[in-house]
Amino acid sequence: MNLLRTGLVVILLLTFLVLPLSATAQVDTGQEKIYSNTQELDYCPAAGDHFHGQDGCFQGAAHSYSKLDAEGEELPDNAPVWSIVRDNVTGLYWEVKDSADQTADFSNPNDADNTYSWYNVNPYENGGDPGQRLENATTEDFIDSLNSAAFGGFRDWRMPTINELVLLSDRSQEYAKPDVNFFPHFLSAVWSATSIMEGWVHLAKVMNFYSGTTFTDRKTNLYPVRAVRGCRLKNQIITNHDGSVTDLSNSLTWFIYEGAPATWQSALYNCNGSMALDNGDWRIPNINELQTLIDHSQFDPSVNAGLFPHLTGDRYWSSTTRIDRADDYSKALTVDFNSGAVQYNDKLEEHKAIYVRGGDYVLNGRLEIIEFSASTSSGNAPLDVTFTCRSSQGYAERHWDFDGDGVVDRVTSSSQTHCSYPTAGQYSATCTVGDDWQYGFRRTAPIKIKVEAVGVLPEVYSYFLPYYHSNSDGQWTGLGLANSEVDVETDVTIRLIGQNGEPLRGDDIRHRLNENGQLALPLEADETDNLGWIQVLASHPITGLAFVGGSYMADIPFIENLATELVIPHIAQDETWDTKILICNPNESDNQITITNSYNFERTLRTGSVGAQSVSRTLVANGSASYALNELFPEADGLHGAITISTEKPVAAFALYENQKSGGRYFAGINAVRLDR
Repeated sequence: MNLLRTGLVVILLLTFLVLPLSATAQVDTGQEKIYSNTQELDYCPAAGDHFHGQDGCFQGAAHSYSKLDAEGEELPDNAPVWSIVRDNVTGLYWEVKDSADQTADFSNPNDADNTYSWYNVNPYENGGDPGQRLENATTEDFIDSLNSAAFGGFRDWRMPTINELVLLSDRSQEYAKPDVNFFPHFLSAVWSATSIMEGWVHLAKVMNFYSGTTFTDRKTNLYPVRAVRGCRLKNQIITNHDGSVTDLSNSLTWFIYEGAPATWQSALYNCNGSMALDNGDWRIPNINELQTLIDHSQFDPSVNAGLFPHLTGDRYWSSTTRIDRADDYSKALTVDFNSGAVQYNDKLEEHKAIYVRGGDYVLNGRLEIIEFSASTSSGNAPLDVTFTCRSSQGYAERHWDFDGDGVVDRVTSSSQTHCSYPTAGQYSATCTVGDDWQYGFRRTAPIKIKVEAVGVLPEVYSYFLPYYHSNSDGQWTGLGLANSEVDVETDVTIRLIGQNGEPLRGDDIRHRLNENGQLALPLEADETDNLGWIQVLASHPITGLAFVGGSYMADIPFIENLATELVIPHIAQDETWDTKILICNPNESDNQITITNSYNFERTLRTGSVGAQSVSRTLVANGSASYALNELFPEADGLHGAITISTEKPVAAFALYENQKSGGRYFAGINAVRLDR
């Protein structure tokens, strides 16, 4: 597995299943070194320097690949034989060539020596010209052979677009060939699926991995093809109505610089001058970023004129230096928006420039994560993990995401933090060290660590009960379970958790339900007086409820699905009834909740006043709370109607109704349900 060059990401695998990463980030070019017009520099020029802002000064998501076998199963990184490569940044799957012996063998579609004429009968993909079916094999024959044989277990192989092929280039080395550790047989020029018309001639795009450029050629000519599968990479561009547009697919924002053509050095410097504006983070795009703006359905200019009305059919500088075999650093890559070609030009030539900002980039040499590690590599679930995240600059603030959902679960000033994974599963943990207050850059970076959980349930079904109560006055909580499966035994784990998020017992309660079995048991904590909530984990689906008893009895059904928007459709708060709202927060971080009294949804109180009232509270990590309605809204006597609950992270909730004011001893309750807005 390739790693981001200057940092580490930990992926905890609590099962043996390995899934492809999902990412929308724009893959980096791989260029790390810094160049002037004539030589390599040993530093990244500071803002204001004539060569500041070039490709090597900014590092983004590095190439990251995984090897798969001919059945599509993941292999170790050191596997000597593999058939498919998965790009963990773009999510694309690439065919791997073999048998490079200078002799074509069309009976083996993976032969690296096979070349094909361009042919595609699909009118939505061929640009109005399918090409010609000559005696030699065609690109369509090649793709059909892979899909007919279900190569790798898939039948959706296709030709790559020219933009996808450009992203395979590694600009850190001579030539721009893909990583030889994953693509061992070098194909110097490769057909793309991109068909265009230049004048009255139908042509197709070719990727040249020697020069790292693209060109067009007649469809009757012969080139190899490298098949790909996965969703096509597409832009999602919106206008910001301020002269800029944002591409939602990669978080890049573009601004058209309407100045005169300039040399590469001057273009970098002019952008430096504009860095005083808008937090100073505009830069010249690298070649991978710049080529995403090409619209191959257009010609002169090859760009969406509605979104980029000022972008002309000229050549535009990228910040990427072309690495020449003779150590010649005098050329930089450009995009010709007349034809849509990726080319290179002498840095002393004068061309236009477009500015970009955003993306997951950091300033090279300013901030690195030098250690991101987990305390353990094996253990039973629940698995307690201590993470260490140290940065080169010692920045105080670290943002932690423990489950890979993109939401910050915890912010710390220390380099270490703790997380407990209660169930088996795949977790992708990241540490982000930020420098946002100064430049808007941040650093997040990955390594894969397999944490093998032994002796745990192979698959876990999780259920939540927002209320647990026991005291010395006779209050107690019990649990009733039933096995939903007809012919299997089911292992059950029961956890009692206090309102402060800490366990109420020193160990979990474990039972096995027989086939069609049932179980009822009291739940005992280590201390007599306790309030909290219950989590039930099962190896197969079960049904059940908790019953809170003593001087009264109330039932709480299992809640299987957590939600961030909940509604309690009925409340009772008057001279006879009291209502309590019980909420548990099964998350590894604090949770902000907002409770709103919706007043019959007609916005009117019994007294005739108008409006809804809201209160906010904070639930601690893995904690719970019991809120009396008359304490939340003391000025609103005689409430009826509904209560809505909004939270930052998913929760479970329950309403408990108590009738004790008029001499009765009645109790009832209902679960809060998901609110579909």
